[in-house]
Amino acid sequence: MEITIKIWSNWMSWINLLHEATLDAETPRSFILWSGICSISAVVSPNVWLNKAGKYHLSPNIYCLLVAKSGLGKSLPISMAKKLVTMVGNTRVISGRSTIQKIIMDLSKSETDEKTGIARFKDARGFIVSGEFSVSMQSDTDLFTILTDIYDTHANADGWVNSTKAGGAEYLKAPCVTLFSGSSPEHFEEFVPKVNIAGGFIGRTLLIYEEKRWRLNPLVDEDMADIDFVKLSCHLKKLKDLSGGFKWTPTAKKVYIDWYEDFRPRDHDDKTGTAERFPDHILKVAMCLSLSKGVELILREEDISEALKLCMKLRHSVKVLTSSSGKSNTAAQTRAALELILKSPEGKISREYLLQRGFGDFNSTELDQIVETLIQSGFIQQTGTKVIVYSISERGKQIWEQAKEKS
Repeated sequence: MEITIKIWSNWMSWINLLHEATLDAETPRSFILWSGICSISAVVSPNVWLNKAGKYHLSPNIYCLLVAKSGLGKSLPISMAKKLVTMVGNTRVISGRSTIQKIIMDLSKSETDEKTGIARFKDARGFIVSGEFSVSMQSDTDLFTILTDIYDTHANADGWVNSTKAGGAEYLKAPCVTLFSGSSPEHFEEFVPKVNIAGGFIGRTLLIYEEKRWRLNPLVDEDMADIDFVKLSCHLKKLKDLSGGFKWTPTAKKVYIDWYEDFRPRDHDDKTGTAERFPDHILKVAMCLSLSKGVELILREEDISEALKLCMKLRHSVKVLTSSSGKSNTAAQTRAALELILKSPEGKISREYLLQRGFGDFNSTELDQIVETLIQSGFIQQTGTKVIVYSISERGKQIWEQAKEKS
């Protein structure tokens, strides 16, 4: 059964303002779009929801990662979202380099308004926002487990407890967290362990992958006005006081049901669990799109249709970024082999000598697998028949130097 998704051309009034404010930037347009969605999510998530037939209340909190090579424009949309949500002031904005334990501590503390003396936050609401996920979130074996656990707000409506041997227990009252960050493909592959590719974190995270700039612009026009954040924050400030559940229009409900009944029974080739979570992802995004146009808690046909369009596009991003992501069983051996090749004279080494130098790190069978991966990825070249020689490629040198600079 083919599902026809109606495309609406004028569906995002407030997000359109973000586009207009950044028209001269080279940043991919999808990054600006998701900046707007995540900003709305951070502002409204603790207060609004969609009743899932009395089974649970679905909050529109979102985890979103912008993934692109360095310099492609991730920082602008992330910094915009951070500034806008900070200006609204109705949720904790957690940024900068930190540990997951420190973030949990911040979410557990109540903050008091300096002027009124009244508690600003009565629950564990927060917006985790950073330019580079792997840099801002210090490595911790509990990082992805905790982020996965606190994502589902309905499962933690009665509170969430973090118990540690050293620090005792920290209690989060009704945690509701939106996460918006960025990563390069290289950092994504290195930072996200394989167990968390299939273990739930990636299935809960919207991956926005871009390979090209939207446009070329040297940005030398000194007469251009600065982004008017005061103007852009006005709509978000109207949203911060909303409270209650969304209602469906009949046509919106029909579009969603038709898609759901076609999509859900299919066997999806997806090791991350993203496909299984698409129904809720789509509804979360639809709620944010609805509130980009006004302050009514109503899901309309165009909200569902556009959310379907946006989320279904992300299937390609998930496949590209997770096909080889996660620290594999041969990651350490691969790195050891690469270092031996790079340190050899002129970046060349015979197979025999590589096995001798790598004794204890890898055997001949493991080396075959390593070499195949490195050749297919363009890191090395292989020459010779009787005497097999491996040499680093120019592309391999460039990638290696870039990785060292970022580490």
